[in-house]
Amino acid sequence: MKYVNQPKTEKGQETLDKIILEAERLFSEKGYYKTSIKDITKAAEVGIGTFYIYFEDKHSLYQAILSEYGHFIRKTIAESVRTAGTRIEAERMGIETFIRLVRKRPSMYNVIWQALYVDKKLFVDYYTKFSENYIKQILIAQKKGEIIADYDPEALSYMLMGITNFIGLRYAIFDDQTDLDPILDEVMDMLVNGIYPHNERME
Repeated sequence: MKYVNQPKTEKGQETLDKIILEAERLFSEKGYYKTSIKDITKAAEVGIGTFYIYFEDKHSLYQAILSEYGHFIRKTIAESVRTAGTRIEAERMGIETFIRLVRKRPSMYNVIWQALYVDKKLFVDYYTKFSENYIKQILIAQKKGEIIADYDPEALSYMLMGITNFIGLRYAIFDDQTDLDPILDEVMDMLVNGIYPHNERME
């Protein structure tokens, strides 16, 4: 993981994991700026000196958490859509996987979106990386004829990311009990068939 001095022992890894876990919780509950290194080390039950073995400062710890989130989400979604037979199936499975991940780790939303005012470049880089990975899949689907080839892959990637993010916000943060199947069915119906009558569509 970038931004981290990797531990060389199992005990060191356990200590690092504890620091990251408590930082994630505190950043989510109190916010980045209201959380101090002292707060983190106290919660993790380690000395402040131990913190600096692994991280240069609080910002590098935050970067490490964002990096881990991005890698974890992309990897988990990629694994979940491997069995998809079509791009439509992959899209539905990807949205569902993301929502279920956030239901398990709701702090991800709080921590990720704080990047917009903690360090805008981190926020931009985070979503740019997602877009770049999405574009690769969109281009493959366009070549197969599963997505209309005329559509701009980057614009489409952000549109689909936006849908996933806000459906996730509604059904993982606002309410995490709703049955996802009918919601996902409707989302995919809107994506596949459109939301405007045919006679209202642009030429």
